[in-house]
Amino acid sequence: MKSIYDKRRLWKIVFCMVSAIIAAMFLLISNNLVKDLSMQERERMEIWANATKQIATAGMSETSSQDIDFLLSIIEGNRNIPVLLVDDSDNIILHRNFSLPEPIDENAPYDISSVNEAFLKDKLAHLKNTRNVIDIAIDKATVQHLYYEDSVLLKRLSYYPYVQLAVMLIFIAVVYFAVVSMKKAEQNKVWVGLSKETAHQLGTPISSLMAWMQLLEGYGIVPESETAAMVSRPLFEWVMENLTKNAVDAMQGEGRIDFTVATEHDHIVIDVSDTGKGIARKNFKTVFNPGYTTKKRGWGLGLTLVKRIIEEYHKGRIYVKESEIGRGTTFRIELPMVKN
Repeated sequence: MKSIYDKRRLWKIVFCMVSAIIAAMFLLISNNLVKDLSMQERERMEIWANATKQIATAGMSETSSQDIDFLLSIIEGNRNIPVLLVDDSDNIILHRNFSLPEPIDENAPYDISSVNEAFLKDKLAHLKNTRNVIDIAIDKATVQHLYYEDSVLLKRLSYYPYVQLAVMLIFIAVVYFAVVSMKKAEQNKVWVGLSKETAHQLGTPISSLMAWMQLLEGYGIVPESETAAMVSRPLFEWVMENLTKNAVDAMQGEGRIDFTVATEHDHIVIDVSDTGKGIARKNFKTVFNPGYTTKKRGWGLGLTLVKRIIEEYHKGRIYVKESEIGRGTTFRIELPMVKN
């Protein structure tokens, strides 16, 4: 039965690795699409810059009116990539496709010399720190610079993979918690029946339990104290019997069992320690799972029921405090202290 939880742990690791690989591939493909679109926009801007150069030098060459119209159509055709054309002194010659701020005064001229100048200067300062620039040599003495931003489509596409990944993770989390809730509901139905059967068994005298209690009293190990906790005596006695029997089985007939009762803050702490074969650290939580057992015979339900009795019925806590292979194990029970 132990292999069931080892396989479950392995499947969880495989699932996480596969999910990570799929997410990485998804982001890689998306980033490649963004790069391709970015290169296409760069090529469009180079064509735009060349058309600007041809228009600027039209008076010095034999350029027909039809050619001029064609070049102007190229410039006018750019309606989604924000561009700034400046000279060597960073004077703005032309700007297109920027969402300019509204003027404070509706009657004021809405041009670069008023409200928009500071905005465009800030854009230019930002773009000068990017690679989105194309130098245009008009002649030997004149050089203009074309700065451009990524289009709105490119910006959205660059964010889209991360948004979709977040939505995917939220969906997986919702499905996971839904499955866990359904599984827990089914387990509760099973435990209702098991609890009824256990209560019936606990209603009859348990000779072995009485023998254990008499032996402990003979050694003077259950100390009387002013501190107390609210417990169901038959259920808690069964818990202690189960832990004791497990300790005896772990020691295979030779060793020592220690019971320690103490108070910490507002809890009563009970430690059950043995010198048996120990538990691997990776199984500290697994030992409480239904079906987990290292015995050749048994259903592996003892510690599971112990955990439910302590945590759900007594509102306490039980866990493996410490364990070492070949040296022993200590189980700790924490119970709320009754306040006077």
